[in-house]
Amino acid sequence: MTLSSSGNSTGDAAALFIDLPFETGILGLKAGRLGEPRCPDGPPAAVNRAVAAAVGYAVDQGYQFLSCRVADGRPWVAEALESAGFRLVECLLTLERPVAAVAGEPQSGIRLATPSDAEAVGRVAEACFVDDRYHADPRIDDRAADRLKRLWAENDCRQRGDVVFVAVDDSGRVVGFHACLAPADAAVIDLIGVLPEAQGRGVGRRLVAAALNHYAGRRPVLRTGTQARNTGSLALYAAMGFRIVRSEFTFHWHSHP
Repeated sequence: MTLSSSGNSTGDAAALFIDLPFETGILGLKAGRLGEPRCPDGPPAAVNRAVAAAVGYAVDQGYQFLSCRVADGRPWVAEALESAGFRLVECLLTLERPVAAVAGEPQSGIRLATPSDAEAVGRVAEACFVDDRYHADPRIDDRAADRLKRLWAENDCRQRGDVVFVAVDDSGRVVGFHACLAPADAAVIDLIGVLPEAQGRGVGRRLVAAALNHYAGRRPVLRTGTQARNTGSLALYAAMGFRIVRSEFTFHWHSHP
């Protein structure tokens, strides 16, 4: 759908907005997501007008924070967003590999989570994320970004995730987790994290292998997303047979400079 170049409170601009109450409650900013403005038959000027209309609508509706993700290969959309005050915060890479059981991969210390693990999983999430788009945005307090990841992981453990795996150390302490979603076409790594002090010991690899074994025969592919700057995750996924299938750029807009 093409954004209107004139209206800013109703019509096409409103249709492309998705309210984000979860982010609003955590960040303390009225948050929304803007679908990628598409003007397939128009010149770059039409895209500029569409983005300006979207920002006008956001201001009228009291939004304080917006995100927008743009497919690679559409630089004119990225330029229009930046002209309207959006700033690039990440390059997101989507990776996939066929699902198949991983023979010979050690599974020691990995088990399925239960709702009672939610707080421990949340503590891992709160401590381990640094490369995601919220932490990369200097306008968002790192403590709020940490809390967002914690509550996200807890929600996965309690109700949102299809399955959640946890990694435990010799004392039984949760040191890592892997939360998966399962739409019809793929198993999806929704969130995966390992405590900083437990990284570099193969925990992440075992967590991914657990998902591959679990979804063998149930889903055709395992899909994940990570930031281009997250070289550690990219190396792990490459070593486990994942290939990049899509790249996108994420932009953030704040109502006050």
